[in-house]
Amino acid sequence: MSEGSKLPFLPFADAAGRAAYFEAAYLKQLEVNKALEQRIIALERQAALNSKTSSQPPSSDGLKKPPAQKRTQSLRGKSGSVANFFDFRRVTWCGSNFAAEVADERGGAMVDFKGVHFPKEAILYAVFFYLRYPGSYRDLEEIMEERGVDVDHGTLNRWVVKFAPLMAAQAQSRKKPTAESWRMDETYIKVKGKWTYYYRAVDNTGKTLDFMLSERRNKAAARRFFKRAIGTNGVPDRVVIDKSGANLAGLQSVNVILKFTDSGNTIKILQVKYLNNIIEQDHRFVKRITGPMLGFKAFHSAEATLAGIETTHMIRKGQLHASGLTAFQQFAALAA
Repeated sequence: MSEGSKLPFLPFADAAGRAAYFEAAYLKQLEVNKALEQRIIALERQAALNSKTSSQPPSSDGLKKPPAQKRTQSLRGKSGSVANFFDFRRVTWCGSNFAAEVADERGGAMVDFKGVHFPKEAILYAVFFYLRYPGSYRDLEEIMEERGVDVDHGTLNRWVVKFAPLMAAQAQSRKKPTAESWRMDETYIKVKGKWTYYYRAVDNTGKTLDFMLSERRNKAAARRFFKRAIGTNGVPDRVVIDKSGANLAGLQSVNVILKFTDSGNTIKILQVKYLNNIIEQDHRFVKRITGPMLGFKAFHSAEATLAGIETTHMIRKGQLHASGLTAFQQFAALAA
């Protein structure tokens, strides 16, 4: 998850201090996202400029000079297809180490329970229960009290905001391989009384690929989502989208980048309505959990909670290596 979602567990003295802290973290994340978008746009412009200047006039001996080539790292995986251009931890493009300039959003940080005042098992149980089953924090507070754990609903909220993104990052790194035919769509989530756009993608078998919450539905948001998805799952053969022009433009901009890397393979784009039924139906699980929440009060809280919900959904669909473990045991194993 994004840097702004990884908030530490802090016992705030009052609501004003908590609100100020969350607001500062959110503004910082906006600056990080803006810098990332500017860097990607600059790379696209440089790629377009390289394509125009690569064609040189014939030399005096009548032979055409070979086009100038930029150093690119080989992106071929074991299968021989174009590997993950968007994995900022490994890829070098145009002679510069992109990892040194753009931080990996996922982070992949280990789940650390240092500093908390409750047993690890109690925290994992509370977080899993809230993310897996519909209910409110006050309902969960009563459930925990019945099991001998006296904890406030505000503390439960901080547990979810802190640990859900970390568990999601671990689940993404440990999930089983997915198919190369994708289905992408967005749905709506209410945050601070306003509708935001929740991008999601699954493969043709219904396995979760990636997800992203955005305040806007435009080319930049779609491109950012595809960058995240490709960074986690690799480059697909084809992607099925709806009739949204923003999604089409975002995917086309990704193809521009892929065209100038390695073999130049691009993603086939399909806009067939009935093929997207699988992702439309997959939205139901997320909406069933978020419905009783009646919206979110902060954007970073929504991001964290949705990441956790998707993690439990992935466990439900058998995307992790279970080895006979129950759903909660699989969830707890992510923190090991």
